[in-house]
Amino acid sequence: MIAVVAAVGLWAGRAEAVMIPDFPTLEQVTTPAGVAEYKEAATVALVRPQRIWTPPCVLVRLVAFFSDLYPAEWPPADVCGPRERSRRYRFETIEAIKGVPPARFPAILGAAYPLDPDFMRKTRPDLWGRVFDADAQRAAKLHAGFSFQHSGRLNDRMVEVEAPFDRPRMLDGTVSYALLDPDLDYLVFRDADGRVQHWEPVQRGAAGKDLLVGRLRRLKAGETDVRLTAASADFFPRFADAAIYDMSGCKPRLAGGGRLTILDRRVEETLGSDLAGPARCDPKAKRPQLFLVLSADPTAWPYGLGEHGATVRLLPIIDGKIRPGDLVSQLRLTPDTPIPVEQVIAWVGTGPGAEDLWMGDRPQDPPLRLAAR
Repeated sequence: MIAVVAAVGLWAGRAEAVMIPDFPTLEQVTTPAGVAEYKEAATVALVRPQRIWTPPCVLVRLVAFFSDLYPAEWPPADVCGPRERSRRYRFETIEAIKGVPPARFPAILGAAYPLDPDFMRKTRPDLWGRVFDADAQRAAKLHAGFSFQHSGRLNDRMVEVEAPFDRPRMLDGTVSYALLDPDLDYLVFRDADGRVQHWEPVQRGAAGKDLLVGRLRRLKAGETDVRLTAASADFFPRFADAAIYDMSGCKPRLAGGGRLTILDRRVEETLGSDLAGPARCDPKAKRPQLFLVLSADPTAWPYGLGEHGATVRLLPIIDGKIRPGDLVSQLRLTPDTPIPVEQVIAWVGTGPGAEDLWMGDRPQDPPLRLAAR
Protein backbone atom coordinates (compact mmCIF):
# COMPACT_ATOMS: atom_id res chain seq x y z
CA MET A 1 0.00 0.00 0.00
CA ILE A 2 1.15 3.49 -0.79
CA ALA A 3 0.97 4.48 2.86
CA VAL A 4 0.82 7.99 4.22
CA VAL A 5 -0.53 8.24 7.78
CA ALA A 6 -2.98 11.14 7.85
CA ALA A 7 -2.89 13.73 10.62
CA VAL A 8 -6.35 14.82 11.58
CA GLY A 9 -8.08 16.90 14.22
CA LEU A 10 -11.17 16.34 16.24
CA TRP A 11 -14.32 17.18 14.29
CA ALA A 12 -15.70 19.00 17.30
CA GLY A 13 -13.21 21.74 16.61
CA ARG A 14 -10.51 20.88 19.12
CA ALA A 15 -7.33 19.98 17.21
CA GLU A 16 -5.16 17.08 18.22
CA ALA A 17 -1.71 16.65 16.70
CA VAL A 18 -0.75 13.26 15.36
CA MET A 19 2.54 12.01 13.99
CA ILE A 20 3.85 14.07 11.05
CA PRO A 21 4.79 11.73 8.20
CA ASP A 22 7.79 11.97 5.94
CA PHE A 23 7.35 13.19 2.40
CA PRO A 24 6.66 10.33 -0.03
CA THR A 25 9.21 9.42 -2.66
CA LEU A 26 8.93 10.55 -6.27
CA GLU A 27 8.12 6.97 -7.32
CA GLN A 28 5.31 6.74 -4.81
CA VAL A 29 3.72 9.98 -5.94
CA THR A 30 3.98 9.34 -9.67
CA THR A 31 2.88 5.70 -9.57
CA PRO A 32 -0.86 5.65 -10.31
CA ALA A 33 -2.99 4.58 -7.35
CA GLY A 34 -3.60 0.85 -7.29
CA VAL A 35 -0.50 -0.17 -9.26
CA ALA A 36 1.80 -0.86 -6.30
CA GLU A 37 -1.02 -2.60 -4.45
CA TYR A 38 -1.74 -4.75 -7.49
CA LYS A 39 1.90 -5.83 -7.74
CA GLU A 40 2.13 -6.65 -4.03
CA ALA A 41 -1.14 -8.60 -3.80
CA ALA A 42 -1.45 -12.32 -4.43
CA THR A 43 -5.04 -11.92 -5.63
CA VAL A 44 -7.18 -8.96 -6.68
CA ALA A 45 -10.91 -9.29 -7.23
CA LEU A 46 -14.01 -7.23 -7.79
CA VAL A 47 -16.41 -8.51 -5.15
CA ARG A 48 -19.94 -8.00 -3.88
CA PRO A 49 -20.71 -8.11 -0.14
CA GLN A 50 -23.57 -10.37 0.98
CA ARG A 51 -25.08 -10.27 4.46
CA ILE A 52 -24.72 -13.51 6.38
CA TRP A 53 -25.83 -14.67 9.82
CA THR A 54 -24.34 -12.56 12.61
CA PRO A 55 -24.07 -14.25 16.04
CA PRO A 56 -25.78 -12.61 19.03
CA CYS A 57 -23.66 -10.84 21.59
CA VAL A 58 -23.93 -13.60 24.15
CA LEU A 59 -22.30 -16.00 21.71
CA VAL A 60 -19.70 -13.42 20.73
CA ARG A 61 -18.71 -13.00 24.37
CA LEU A 62 -18.49 -16.75 24.79
CA VAL A 63 -16.22 -16.97 21.76
CA ALA A 64 -14.15 -14.11 23.15
CA PHE A 65 -13.65 -16.11 26.35
CA PHE A 66 -12.36 -19.11 24.43
CA SER A 67 -10.30 -16.81 22.20
CA ASP A 68 -8.30 -15.78 25.24
CA LEU A 69 -7.69 -19.43 26.08
CA TYR A 70 -7.17 -20.75 22.55
CA PRO A 71 -6.40 -17.78 20.25
CA ALA A 72 -5.36 -19.96 17.29
CA GLU A 73 -8.57 -22.02 17.32
CA TRP A 74 -10.89 -19.12 18.17
CA PRO A 75 -9.62 -16.03 16.40
CA PRO A 76 -11.76 -13.01 17.37
CA ALA A 77 -13.50 -11.35 14.43
CA ASP A 78 -16.82 -10.12 15.83
CA VAL A 79 -17.20 -6.84 17.73
CA CYS A 80 -19.90 -6.51 20.36
CA GLY A 81 -19.49 -3.48 22.58
CA PRO A 82 -22.01 -1.07 24.12
CA ARG A 83 -21.39 1.56 21.43
CA GLU A 84 -20.05 -0.43 18.50
CA ARG A 85 -21.09 -3.72 16.97
CA SER A 86 -20.05 -5.56 13.83
CA ARG A 87 -22.10 -7.31 11.18
CA ARG A 88 -20.92 -10.32 9.21
CA TYR A 89 -20.64 -10.14 5.44
CA ARG A 90 -19.28 -12.53 2.86
CA PHE A 91 -17.56 -11.34 -0.29
CA GLU A 92 -18.63 -13.04 -3.51
CA THR A 93 -16.17 -12.72 -6.37
CA ILE A 94 -17.62 -11.07 -9.47
CA GLU A 95 -14.40 -10.78 -11.45
CA ALA A 96 -10.90 -12.12 -10.85
CA ILE A 97 -8.40 -9.42 -11.79
CA LYS A 98 -5.23 -11.08 -10.50
CA GLY A 99 -4.56 -14.65 -9.43
CA VAL A 100 -7.31 -17.06 -8.48
CA PRO A 101 -9.34 -15.57 -5.64
CA PRO A 102 -11.87 -17.83 -3.92
CA ALA A 103 -15.45 -17.65 -5.09
CA ARG A 104 -16.50 -16.63 -1.58
CA PHE A 105 -14.58 -15.47 1.48
CA PRO A 106 -15.42 -13.65 4.73
CA ALA A 107 -15.34 -9.86 4.74
CA ILE A 108 -12.88 -9.61 7.59
CA LEU A 109 -11.15 -6.30 7.07
CA GLY A 110 -8.17 -5.88 9.34
CA ALA A 111 -8.95 -8.18 12.27
CA ALA A 112 -12.72 -7.93 12.42
CA TYR A 113 -15.94 -7.79 10.48
CA PRO A 114 -17.10 -4.25 9.58
CA LEU A 115 -19.37 -2.19 11.79
CA ASP A 116 -23.12 -2.85 11.70
CA PRO A 117 -24.70 0.18 9.99
CA ASP A 118 -28.11 -0.29 11.66
CA PHE A 119 -26.64 -0.51 15.17
CA MET A 120 -24.21 2.35 14.60
CA ARG A 121 -26.91 4.56 13.12
CA LYS A 122 -28.88 4.24 16.35
CA THR A 123 -26.06 4.43 18.90
CA ARG A 124 -23.64 6.84 17.19
CA PRO A 125 -25.60 9.15 14.87
CA ASP A 126 -22.92 11.81 15.44
CA LEU A 127 -20.34 9.47 13.93
CA TRP A 128 -22.41 7.66 11.34
CA GLY A 129 -23.89 10.74 9.75
CA ARG A 130 -20.38 11.96 8.97
CA VAL A 131 -18.55 8.92 7.68
CA PHE A 132 -20.75 6.02 6.59
CA ASP A 133 -21.79 7.48 3.25
CA ALA A 134 -18.20 8.38 2.37
CA ASP A 135 -17.62 5.16 0.42
CA ALA A 136 -20.74 5.78 -1.69
CA GLN A 137 -19.64 9.33 -2.45
CA ARG A 138 -16.15 8.16 -3.38
CA ALA A 139 -17.47 5.34 -5.58
CA ALA A 140 -19.86 7.71 -7.36
CA LYS A 141 -16.87 9.69 -8.62
CA LEU A 142 -15.76 6.58 -10.58
CA HIS A 143 -12.18 7.42 -9.53
CA ALA A 144 -12.15 10.23 -12.07
CA GLY A 145 -11.79 13.18 -9.70
CA PHE A 146 -8.90 15.63 -9.68
CA SER A 147 -7.31 14.62 -6.37
CA PHE A 148 -7.48 10.88 -6.98
CA GLN A 149 -6.06 11.02 -10.49
CA HIS A 150 -3.40 13.61 -9.64
CA SER A 151 -2.07 12.25 -6.36
CA GLY A 152 -4.52 9.68 -5.04
CA ARG A 153 -4.13 6.48 -3.11
CA LEU A 154 -6.41 3.65 -2.08
CA ASN A 155 -8.53 4.74 0.84
CA ASP A 156 -8.87 1.85 3.29
CA ARG A 157 -11.59 3.16 5.53
CA MET A 158 -11.33 2.47 9.23
CA VAL A 159 -12.93 4.41 12.05
CA GLU A 160 -11.98 4.82 15.70
CA VAL A 161 -15.28 4.92 17.50
CA GLU A 162 -13.99 5.78 20.98
CA ALA A 163 -11.59 8.62 20.28
CA PRO A 164 -10.34 11.09 22.92
CA PHE A 165 -13.07 13.26 24.44
CA ASP A 166 -15.58 10.75 23.06
CA ARG A 167 -15.56 12.46 19.68
CA PRO A 168 -15.28 10.59 16.39
CA ARG A 169 -11.87 10.72 14.79
CA MET A 170 -11.00 9.00 11.55
CA LEU A 171 -7.70 7.62 10.31
CA ASP A 172 -7.41 5.68 7.07
CA GLY A 173 -6.26 2.09 7.26
CA THR A 174 -4.59 2.28 10.66
CA VAL A 175 -6.92 1.82 13.63
CA SER A 176 -10.06 0.19 14.96
CA TYR A 177 -12.89 -1.21 12.83
CA ALA A 178 -13.74 -1.13 9.16
CA LEU A 179 -16.59 0.50 7.30
CA LEU A 180 -18.37 -1.34 4.51
CA ASP A 181 -21.40 -0.29 2.49
CA PRO A 182 -23.37 -3.40 1.42
CA ASP A 183 -24.93 -1.49 -1.49
CA LEU A 184 -21.54 -1.09 -3.19
CA ASP A 185 -19.08 -3.45 -4.83
CA TYR A 186 -15.44 -3.46 -3.74
CA LEU A 187 -11.99 -4.08 -5.15
CA VAL A 188 -10.26 -6.36 -2.66
CA PHE A 189 -6.51 -6.99 -2.55
CA ARG A 190 -5.39 -10.10 -0.59
CA ASP A 191 -1.97 -11.41 0.35
CA ALA A 192 -0.71 -14.97 -0.06
CA ASP A 193 -2.22 -15.95 3.30
CA GLY A 194 -5.65 -14.70 2.27
CA ARG A 195 -5.64 -11.60 4.45
CA VAL A 196 -7.28 -8.52 3.02
CA GLN A 197 -4.66 -5.83 2.45
CA HIS A 198 -6.80 -3.14 0.80
CA TRP A 199 -10.37 -2.59 -0.32
CA GLU A 200 -11.75 0.21 -2.45
CA PRO A 201 -15.44 0.99 -3.12
CA VAL A 202 -16.85 0.71 -6.63
CA GLN A 203 -20.32 1.86 -7.64
CA ARG A 204 -22.53 -1.17 -8.26
CA GLY A 205 -23.06 -1.79 -11.94
CA ALA A 206 -20.51 0.85 -12.96
CA ALA A 207 -17.28 -1.15 -13.02
CA GLY A 208 -17.05 -0.70 -16.79
CA LYS A 209 -16.86 3.08 -16.31
CA ASP A 210 -14.70 3.13 -13.19
CA LEU A 211 -11.19 4.35 -14.01
CA LEU A 212 -9.48 2.40 -11.22
CA VAL A 213 -11.12 -0.86 -12.31
CA GLY A 214 -10.06 -0.08 -15.88
CA ARG A 215 -6.49 0.56 -14.73
CA LEU A 216 -6.29 -2.80 -12.96
CA ARG A 217 -7.74 -4.58 -15.99
CA ARG A 218 -5.02 -3.00 -18.12
CA LEU A 219 -2.40 -4.32 -15.71
CA LYS A 220 -3.96 -7.77 -15.99
CA ALA A 221 -3.71 -7.49 -19.78
CA GLY A 222 0.05 -6.91 -19.48
CA GLU A 223 0.29 -3.13 -19.91
CA THR A 224 3.09 -1.50 -17.92
CA ASP A 225 2.33 2.20 -18.32
CA VAL A 226 -1.23 2.71 -17.14
CA ARG A 227 -1.10 6.44 -16.56
CA LEU A 228 -3.95 8.50 -17.97
CA THR A 229 -3.56 11.63 -20.05
CA ALA A 230 -5.22 14.97 -19.33
CA ALA A 231 -5.15 18.26 -21.20
CA SER A 232 -3.26 21.06 -19.47
CA ALA A 233 -6.20 23.43 -20.04
CA ASP A 234 -8.48 21.02 -18.13
CA PHE A 235 -5.98 20.09 -15.43
CA PHE A 236 -4.48 23.37 -14.18
CA PRO A 237 -7.88 24.99 -13.40
CA ARG A 238 -8.40 22.28 -10.75
CA PHE A 239 -5.68 23.77 -8.54
CA ALA A 240 -7.03 26.23 -5.99
CA ASP A 241 -4.28 28.82 -6.09
CA ALA A 242 -0.92 29.71 -7.60
CA ALA A 243 1.91 32.12 -6.87
CA ILE A 244 5.37 32.98 -8.14
CA TYR A 245 8.21 32.42 -5.71
CA ASP A 246 11.82 33.55 -5.88
CA MET A 247 13.98 30.66 -4.63
CA SER A 248 17.39 32.35 -4.85
CA GLY A 249 19.52 31.31 -1.92
CA CYS A 250 17.04 28.44 -1.43
CA LYS A 251 14.90 30.67 0.76
CA PRO A 252 11.44 31.00 -0.82
CA ARG A 253 10.04 34.51 -1.03
CA LEU A 254 6.68 35.38 -2.52
CA ALA A 255 7.28 37.36 -5.71
CA GLY A 256 3.78 37.79 -7.06
CA GLY A 257 0.36 36.34 -7.75
CA GLY A 258 -1.93 34.30 -5.57
CA ARG A 259 -2.49 34.27 -1.81
CA LEU A 260 0.11 31.71 -0.80
CA THR A 261 2.07 33.69 1.79
CA ILE A 262 0.97 31.18 4.43
CA LEU A 263 2.71 28.44 2.47
CA ASP A 264 6.32 29.65 2.81
CA ARG A 265 7.23 26.74 5.09
CA ARG A 266 5.42 24.22 2.92
CA VAL A 267 7.17 25.52 -0.18
CA GLU A 268 10.56 25.29 1.50
CA GLU A 269 9.89 21.72 2.67
CA THR A 270 8.61 20.68 -0.76
CA LEU A 271 11.67 22.21 -2.40
CA GLY A 272 13.89 19.78 -0.50
CA SER A 273 11.77 16.71 -1.33
CA ASP A 274 11.13 14.50 -4.34
CA LEU A 275 7.87 16.37 -4.87
CA ALA A 276 9.85 19.26 -6.32
CA GLY A 277 10.71 17.21 -9.42
CA PRO A 278 13.16 19.24 -11.53
CA ALA A 279 12.60 22.33 -9.37
CA ARG A 280 15.99 22.76 -7.73
CA CYS A 281 17.41 25.96 -6.29
CA ASP A 282 21.02 27.10 -6.36
CA PRO A 283 22.13 28.34 -2.91
CA LYS A 284 24.90 30.39 -4.55
CA ALA A 285 22.78 31.98 -7.26
CA LYS A 286 22.77 35.78 -7.21
CA ARG A 287 20.07 36.23 -9.82
CA PRO A 288 16.40 35.55 -9.04
CA GLN A 289 15.28 31.94 -9.49
CA LEU A 290 11.58 31.98 -10.18
CA PHE A 291 9.21 29.06 -9.67
CA LEU A 292 5.47 28.71 -10.07
CA VAL A 293 3.93 27.24 -6.92
CA LEU A 294 0.60 25.44 -7.24
CA SER A 295 -1.56 24.41 -4.32
CA ALA A 296 -4.52 22.05 -4.40
CA ASP A 297 -5.88 23.57 -1.20
CA PRO A 298 -4.23 26.66 0.32
CA THR A 299 -6.40 26.43 3.45
CA ALA A 300 -5.23 22.92 4.34
CA TRP A 301 -3.31 21.91 7.45
CA PRO A 302 -0.06 23.96 7.61
CA TYR A 303 2.13 21.01 6.65
CA GLY A 304 0.17 20.62 3.44
CA LEU A 305 -0.64 16.93 3.82
CA GLY A 306 -3.15 15.82 1.28
CA GLU A 307 -3.98 12.51 -0.33
CA HIS A 308 -0.33 11.76 -0.88
CA GLY A 309 2.04 14.06 0.89
CA ALA A 310 2.19 17.79 0.26
CA THR A 311 -0.50 19.37 -1.84
CA VAL A 312 2.09 21.89 -3.06
CA ARG A 313 3.76 21.48 -6.45
CA LEU A 314 6.66 23.51 -7.89
CA LEU A 315 7.42 24.27 -11.53
CA PRO A 316 10.59 26.06 -12.75
CA ILE A 317 9.90 29.23 -14.74
CA ILE A 318 12.15 29.50 -17.80
CA ASP A 319 11.82 32.53 -20.05
CA GLY A 320 8.44 33.29 -18.50
CA LYS A 321 7.03 29.83 -19.20
CA ILE A 322 6.55 26.48 -17.43
CA ARG A 323 6.64 23.01 -18.95
CA PRO A 324 3.69 20.74 -18.01
CA GLY A 325 5.95 17.69 -18.01
CA ASP A 326 7.84 19.12 -15.02
CA LEU A 327 4.76 18.74 -12.80
CA VAL A 328 4.99 15.84 -10.36
CA SER A 329 1.71 14.00 -10.90
CA GLN A 330 0.22 10.58 -11.58
CA LEU A 331 -1.16 12.00 -14.80
CA ARG A 332 0.51 12.65 -18.13
CA LEU A 333 -0.23 16.20 -19.34
CA THR A 334 -0.60 17.06 -22.98
CA PRO A 335 0.60 18.87 -24.94
CA ASP A 336 3.95 19.12 -23.20
CA THR A 337 4.84 22.42 -24.82
CA PRO A 338 5.83 25.42 -22.64
CA ILE A 339 2.93 27.54 -21.39
CA PRO A 340 3.21 31.20 -20.33
CA VAL A 341 3.01 31.58 -16.56
CA GLU A 342 0.30 34.22 -16.93
CA GLN A 343 -1.88 31.70 -18.74
CA VAL A 344 -1.49 29.07 -16.03
CA ILE A 345 -2.28 31.59 -13.27
CA ALA A 346 -5.35 32.70 -15.23
CA TRP A 347 -6.52 29.07 -15.40
CA VAL A 348 -5.93 28.27 -11.73
CA GLY A 349 -8.99 28.41 -9.51
CA THR A 350 -11.54 28.49 -12.32
CA GLY A 351 -12.39 24.78 -12.14
CA PRO A 352 -12.48 23.36 -8.62
CA GLY A 353 -15.25 23.14 -6.12
CA ALA A 354 -14.60 22.92 -2.39
CA GLU A 355 -11.84 20.46 -1.53
CA ASP A 356 -12.97 17.52 0.59
CA LEU A 357 -9.85 16.28 2.40
CA TRP A 358 -11.65 13.27 3.87
CA MET A 359 -12.89 12.03 0.55
CA GLY A 360 -9.99 13.05 -1.63
CA ASP A 361 -12.20 14.62 -4.26
CA ARG A 362 -13.98 17.85 -5.07
CA PRO A 363 -17.74 17.20 -4.99
CA GLN A 364 -18.55 20.15 -7.26
CA ASP A 365 -15.80 19.36 -9.72
CA PRO A 366 -16.73 17.51 -12.92
CA PRO A 367 -14.51 14.51 -13.70
CA LEU A 368 -11.35 15.18 -15.62
CA ARG A 369 -11.49 14.40 -19.32
CA LEU A 370 -9.00 11.57 -19.43
CA ALA A 371 -7.54 9.31 -22.10
CA ALA A 372 -5.45 6.16 -21.85
CA ARG A 373 -2.81 7.58 -24.20
